[in-house]
Amino acid sequence: MQSAVEVTGALERRIRVQVPAQEVDRQVEDRLRSLGPRARIKGFRPGKAPLSVIRRQYGDQVRQEVVEEVLRASYATAIQDQGLQPAGSPQIEAESLAPGADLTYTAVIEVYPDIELATIEDQRIERPQVTIGEDDVDRVLGQIREQQAHYHAVERPAQAGDRLTMDFEGTIDGVPFSGNRGEGVEIELGAGRLLADFENGLLGAAPGQSLDVPLTFPEDYPSAEVAGKTALFKVVVHEVAEKHLPALDDDLAAAAGVDEGGLEALRARIRERLEVQAEQATAARIKERVMEVLLNLHDVPVPGALIEQEVDRLMGEMAQRMGLRPQQGGQLPREMFADRARRRVGLGLIVGEWIKREGIQPDPARVDSMIASLVANHDQPDALAQAYRGNRDVMQRIHGAVLEDQVVDRLLEKMTVSDVPTSFQDLMSNPGALAGEEM
Repeated sequence: MQSAVEVTGALERRIRVQVPAQEVDRQVEDRLRSLGPRARIKGFRPGKAPLSVIRRQYGDQVRQEVVEEVLRASYATAIQDQGLQPAGSPQIEAESLAPGADLTYTAVIEVYPDIELATIEDQRIERPQVTIGEDDVDRVLGQIREQQAHYHAVERPAQAGDRLTMDFEGTIDGVPFSGNRGEGVEIELGAGRLLADFENGLLGAAPGQSLDVPLTFPEDYPSAEVAGKTALFKVVVHEVAEKHLPALDDDLAAAAGVDEGGLEALRARIRERLEVQAEQATAARIKERVMEVLLNLHDVPVPGALIEQEVDRLMGEMAQRMGLRPQQGGQLPREMFADRARRRVGLGLIVGEWIKREGIQPDPARVDSMIASLVANHDQPDALAQAYRGNRDVMQRIHGAVLEDQVVDRLLEKMTVSDVPTSFQDLMSNPGALAGEEM
């Protein structure tokens, strides 16, 4: 067998393979002879048919099977002989598969890029340093009070913060549109759950009042049917209710699930939760910045086959989140995932090269910790953890995530890291876009 490689692009290679005709013919003859003792051919006792009859009966089928096997085996040998690392399956361009002629074909493949890792030691990165303050705890207590709020009906015009119960029906130029009606709908004025112009139009409405509220939908409104158009809503207000927040006391703590220790115990629990959130968000922000540094330092060509595989994975994840059946995921537009797929694959290649250079292996303690965090809220965490450990694909993803974190830690040791005081609110406004991404 002979093979030769032609470089036709940054990552594309054309491998021309030639297998001598006598090698293919020999395998065909060996296969036909092995059929002899088992062949059942009309007019002959089992296993007694002449080879010429067997060749005439099964020759074409056997040759096709042999050619397919020779293609697979010779391609694998050629890849190994040429020292290539394919990224994806080959495209086979057959030149000659005819009996009596050398088997000749070209395999077009993409290979993994050669990545020359950049110097990282001169890179600087900022690390958020967050201290949970009393105002952060107070903010969460305010949210708990809002969740525990109750309402009392009032006989006065509606104000911001009131809850309205109403019916409405909207038309555009007198014509109804999708979602234009509602009965017994409850909204809190100022909560921002409806368009601001609609809520503002209800301010001052009294119980039992009927009124018209004009509303112009934004140009970028999700529904193309109404985007940029002006509707007229006929509204009937049934009730105006005033919000009453519970007192900031031990009863509030009990309502929030704290059985002992009262309000002070609730404050302590909130602080602990915020500290955990801050720690996780800080790690995500640091990871995001390290990944940005890697992307900026390395211009890596990405194999198209790997991008397509990643697009398939992203589409599957999106379909699962949307509650679609797996086959429905293919109906999503592939182009909406292309940039993210290219980024993830590129980062994966760079991170993988750092793993090889540094000789990093998954830390068993980190693997255990990640599994524990994944099953923490499950009814049977031990059983789920055991199932994870027995699932090869799940463990591969967990090992990959752990290795990413270890790479980040190793790179941070090489960079100059500056701690920057950051408020909890600022940190949580952008905790890290890459926090949940696996390479």
